Amino acid sequence: MASIEPQKVISALGGPLAVGKMDAEAKAEALEGYLSAQLDTSEFARLGAPSRPMTVAELDELIDQRPIRRGIGTLFASGGTNPFGNRLPTEPVNVPRLTPMPSRPTLADFFRLRFAPAMHVLQSADKALTAGYPEEIVLACLLHDVGQALMKADHGW
Repeated sequence: MASIEPQKVISALGGPLAVGKMDAEAKAEALEGYLSAQLDTSEFARLGAPSRPMTVAELDELIDQRPIRRGIGTLFASGGTNPFGNRLPTEPVNVPRLTPMPSRPTLADFFRLRFAPAMHVLQSADKALTAGYPEEIVLACLLHDVGQALMKADHGW
């Protein structure tokens, strides 16, 4: 069990004068916040998190050096994103760099470059449009699987 160094806690909470002005409940809340931050910091260090936020350039250098992007949907992983979670032999080990979007991307560009394979949703929307369904239904057909690219249906568990 970690020891608590009172002077470090008091200093982190604004010093003796600030702590002296707190009632018992405020002190308890402040101590809980301090201990929670300490626990987060130690857990981040255990997991190998950088000690400071990474710069855009540092993140950019790592993109195609890792099997995942920072996220959990199909857009963020290389392989194993099919419904059975298996990497297919044709899938890369690390995530590739995303193809740059056009300067003025259209909805079709997002489907082609970010949410592929999108044939299923495009066919669904086309059938709804052809059948005369209202715009809201056509839009729902277009967007119903987009969430899979951004998050896993099992919420990452």
